[in-house]
Amino acid sequence: MNARVLEGPEEVSKHVVILHGLFASSDNLLRLGKHLAEGYTVHLLDLRNHGNSFHVSDMNYLLMANDVNEYLTHQNINSVALIGHSMGGKTAMQYALSYPDTVEALIVADIAPVEYKPGHVQILKGLEYLANYPPANRQEADTALNKFVEDVGVRQFLIKNLKAVGEESKKLGWRFNLNAIQSNYYNVLAAPVGEEFNGPTLFIAGALSDYIAPEYRDITTKLFPHAQLKVIPDTSHWLHAEKPQVFNALCERFLYKHFISQ
Repeated sequence: MNARVLEGPEEVSKHVVILHGLFASSDNLLRLGKHLAEGYTVHLLDLRNHGNSFHVSDMNYLLMANDVNEYLTHQNINSVALIGHSMGGKTAMQYALSYPDTVEALIVADIAPVEYKPGHVQILKGLEYLANYPPANRQEADTALNKFVEDVGVRQFLIKNLKAVGEESKKLGWRFNLNAIQSNYYNVLAAPVGEEFNGPTLFIAGALSDYIAPEYRDITTKLFPHAQLKVIPDTSHWLHAEKPQVFNALCERFLYKHFISQ
């Protein structure tokens, strides 16, 4: 499992694991990682089939939580705080439900522990189109994606995942494993499973996003009885990118109260 590790101060032995969302990589939360590295050792992980991590055919939250556990075991880390955005938030929730004794604090960014309806149909069509007709550069990719995805911010987010295909190729391909994501898409939409995690938990929502809806409150408090909710105004699903200072400060304060001071 690929990881970017940002070493904290020598006198601090606390570890924070940060998990990215669908179609993303550890780079997307690097700003948060650098901010928190002032007080913690930060591990930014590429989840399976994303970033520079391994590609496999199977992909679900139990498997991804186990990947995180294997990484931490290999690093001899037995106590962490977890932060995850979107798919990474569900992975973090699943890890906390599966390995509750190892999690001191949990932060979930703009996702709830529920099964969602499909919402990436056009994005997947655009990604498949570029896989079949590889662009020569990012401008060409953006022009092609515009036929499927109107939001320029989403297009730019996706295009970050393009890389040169082969040493001599002048074409670009997807860094993530598109075939595996497509075949396991309904597993990505699924809810984490387990009984409950009783540790301190913070959900951070974007006020303009509908990923954390009022009707999800009961199932959230059932699985995470000590959950708190903070809402960032004028912010969509990409809250960590749109309001990084606010988002980073919320994470920092919560961790200081429930993690570093313990």
